[in-house]
Amino acid sequence: MEVKLRTSRSLVSKLSSVSSQTRADALKELRLITKLDPDSRPLVAEAGAIPYLSETLFDSSPSLQDDAAATLLNLSISCRHALISTRGLLDALSHVLRHHSSPSSSAFAVQSSAATLHSLLVVDDYRPIIGAKRDIAYSLIDIVKSLNSPPRSVKDALKALFGISLYALNRGALVELGAVPALFTLVVKDGRVGIVEDSTAVIAQVAGCEESEEEFRRVSGVRVLADLLDPSTGTSLRSRENAVAALLNLARCCSERAVGEGGEEGMGGGDGDEDWAGSVIDRRSIFGYFTFVRGNLVTWRSKKHKVVVLTSAEAEFRGMTKGVCELIWLRKLLIELGYEPTSIINLFCDNKATIVIAQNPVQHDRNKHVKVDQHFILQKFEAKVIELPFVEFEDQLANILTKAVSSKAFYTSLDKLGIVDIYAPT
Repeated sequence: MEVKLRTSRSLVSKLSSVSSQTRADALKELRLITKLDPDSRPLVAEAGAIPYLSETLFDSSPSLQDDAAATLLNLSISCRHALISTRGLLDALSHVLRHHSSPSSSAFAVQSSAATLHSLLVVDDYRPIIGAKRDIAYSLIDIVKSLNSPPRSVKDALKALFGISLYALNRGALVELGAVPALFTLVVKDGRVGIVEDSTAVIAQVAGCEESEEEFRRVSGVRVLADLLDPSTGTSLRSRENAVAALLNLARCCSERAVGEGGEEGMGGGDGDEDWAGSVIDRRSIFGYFTFVRGNLVTWRSKKHKVVVLTSAEAEFRGMTKGVCELIWLRKLLIELGYEPTSIINLFCDNKATIVIAQNPVQHDRNKHVKVDQHFILQKFEAKVIELPFVEFEDQLANILTKAVSSKAFYTSLDKLGIVDIYAPT
């Protein structure tokens, strides 16, 4: 042990040499020793290597950055307290992460710096300290957002963000810095192994703060998470577990405003519309609907009927039936997630005649051909599962799914649906 201590002190003393070659050789030796010999790590830290290693991270030489960052990562396995106690260490790690896209930056140094942060964040007491460094969080999110970031750097950045988000007071800052759009973009567009799992793990934690509700609505986060629960998507078990945790945390932290029922809007609702004989080619009708959970757009559909319907009433009833089935499926999904709705679901319709017939148990000759759909809707209406409020034609959001509308009406509907380009300049 005495020999190892003398060796460590000798190498550390060379880090202050005026000769760049001497410093480079000493760094390579320290990197190798701390990697292969766990017992030498406390000795290297005790010899005072950490301040020199931190200072080297500001060096313009990529090779020196690589060796210094790798040595710090090795030391973080056994000497976390020594690292977090070193003044300027977090600033040095932040410097490397902040310049990840620079041509002179080393991708390996960026990866090692993010991994070092993840190692430090294993300790509960260090999470508020690191989370208070907003430049670190911003740089990690920027790495996740960058299309040119190597997969290993993205994974280590996600692990570091996960560690930061484990401290509840850090979550609001992550949301404010733009973590939610970046994370959901990875879930939707990135197919690299492990990325979706790590992204959903961070999403599950970030969902546990009130600030996340609006951001989840902007990126249709609830819909994305619901899609992950669909077995047909081939999502891994870990991703599905994270999606469930995110939905539960979102509902719990936002007083069930984002998922589940509550307040004036109930569980959710739907906007359904039908364009009778809308196809000019075969005169088959087109139906469409949107479904919402606490104001968040979850599912939508627009489809042409397989057969020609004879009346507008028949077209409306068939479209309403499809919408009711979708709402019932959503209700069952929320029940499986542990949030059983207690209030009635609203299905908005712009046809008063259809609403009256649906609520009237008396069969008339003019609508006997739609009595099956009517009985189904009536049954759900009488069971207090759905309500059928009337909405004016110009306020019917589902119009954009069934017929051509003016550009003003189209973009107004998109705005009400919360469909926005998350990368559009503001």
